[in-house]
Amino acid sequence: NGSAPAEGTEMREPRIRFYTPGQLRDYEPRPDEVLVGDGHIMRGEVSTLGGEPGVGKSRATTALAICGALARNWLGMGIACPFRTMIIQTENGRYRLRQEHLAIPEADREAIEGMVLISEPPPFGLTLNNLDFREDLRAAMEKFAPDLVVLDPWNSVAHDDKQKDYVEAFESIRGMLPTGAKRPA
Repeated sequence: NGSAPAEGTEMREPRIRFYTPGQLRDYEPRPDEVLVGDGHIMRGEVSTLGGEPGVGKSRATTALAICGALARNWLGMGIACPFRTMIIQTENGRYRLRQEHLAIPEADREAIEGMVLISEPPPFGLTLNNLDFREDLRAAMEKFAPDLVVLDPWNSVAHDDKQKDYVEAFESIRGMLPTGAKRPA
């Protein structure tokens, strides 16, 4: 109804919004809204990179983080603006991560410092239902301020392939991400 909220209550985001065709044509996206490609990875949206175990999803996301930091094409798609990536992963220990990062050309190493942050496997996995884990993750996100958050692999987030598990996983993820214009992809 457009009226102000009653005193002592907070204004909340509407759960649905509508736009006229003219409003949609006039929409000007923020320069940092599209991160990769032609809307393939966008701030505030969820994207999925899938495949069989061992096909290189982790390496592809590491390459995405590096390309995002350096504003270089990733898998043939343009990077719209440099971005910071936080990779939360459960499979690769510091030895494997070291090997990957030693393979990065020396000329690029300094440029990605401060733009890429990678977790070691958490001792109890991605326990998104644990309040302490979510608080630790939220604090790390606030400190690093990522533009892109990668969860690797997906089966460490959604433990089953039922729709309920996916919905709960997405709700947990969205609940711990920062909100507003700087919400990460």
